Amino acid sequence: MAQKKYLSSNISSLRNSGDILFDLGKFEAAYGVYDEVYRQLWLTIGQVQNSLTNFSQNTLEFDFKNSWDFKNNFTSAAVNTAFINNFGLNGTETLTEFIYTLYGRQQCILFSSKLLNDVPPDFVLTEYLLLFTLIMKMGSDEWANHILKIYNPIVEENKLKTIYQKVSGKYLKVRLTEEAEMITTTDWSELNHNMLEYLSKTKYADEIFYKMISSIAGPINGGSKRKYRKRKSTWNNPNDENYKKYEKYERYEKYERYEKYEGAYSKQQYSFEFDRGSEMEKSKFFGDLFGLKGQVTKSQIRKKYLELIAKYHPDKVSDLGQELIDLAENKSKQINQAYEWFKKKYDL
Repeated sequence: MAQKKYLSSNISSLRNSGDILFDLGKFEAAYGVYDEVYRQLWLTIGQVQNSLTNFSQNTLEFDFKNSWDFKNNFTSAAVNTAFINNFGLNGTETLTEFIYTLYGRQQCILFSSKLLNDVPPDFVLTEYLLLFTLIMKMGSDEWANHILKIYNPIVEENKLKTIYQKVSGKYLKVRLTEEAEMITTTDWSELNHNMLEYLSKTKYADEIFYKMISSIAGPINGGSKRKYRKRKSTWNNPNDENYKKYEKYERYEKYERYEKYEGAYSKQQYSFEFDRGSEMEKSKFFGDLFGLKGQVTKSQIRKKYLELIAKYHPDKVSDLGQELIDLAENKSKQINQAYEWFKKKYDL
């Protein structure tokens, strides 16, 4: 599937633009952006692997055991340094970006019938294993070593040629079953339900595997609504400066199934004419835009406005192409119109 590439060394900004596209219902475009972040992360890891391999071969020559031990011992430290140099993020921050990039990719696949058909099931399930592994390794400095047991990035002439999948078939299902059980002990347990939904949508043939994951996941709560996960920092200390910076930068909203917004509503959110809309139409459109229902307070409206305008400000995507800039400008215009209407209506 041909996809537009977005080049940026700021993977946080790039991943955030993927989140904006996802919120706008542009799932294939969002997947393309997430894919670029994904590839940049693997390219960095692959470059480190090549450097360590070349060094160990030149220094240790044919001593296979010492060469293997050398790479295992120094991969994490070298990868962490490369992340800082390439992205300005340490290993913990990069791990968080990796997790939410993978999560975004999986969500896009669930919401897009095209992606459901285009992306091979074995690849999707291996990415669930990768996502589970990254989550379970939060707080560990050795997470890069663990994911290299799942995938091996092949880099030639400083370009990512391919990502070789090392886990497949029965072993993949065994590993997934084990990780699915462990993930239930975390606040990411809904990923098992996501995987089940994927399996049901693609009519996955392995009935035994499906039943095993179903028994681990348990019943789905919350009806048909999907919660687009709020970002959680992996730092434990809320007073840490990195924690404050990251939490301030990243915000997520609740997101319901795209099926509810297909057809007329998906067109309305781009074509709504403020000057011609009735008060009832404005009330519904702006209420939906701000995610407000029932009785609300003035402080809730102000808070929601600040969250949305920070999230969709065009400056966030200024270096990522005109299409994203236009989308962000249109969304910001609607948010400002809504806030002006709310201020007049509620005397803010």
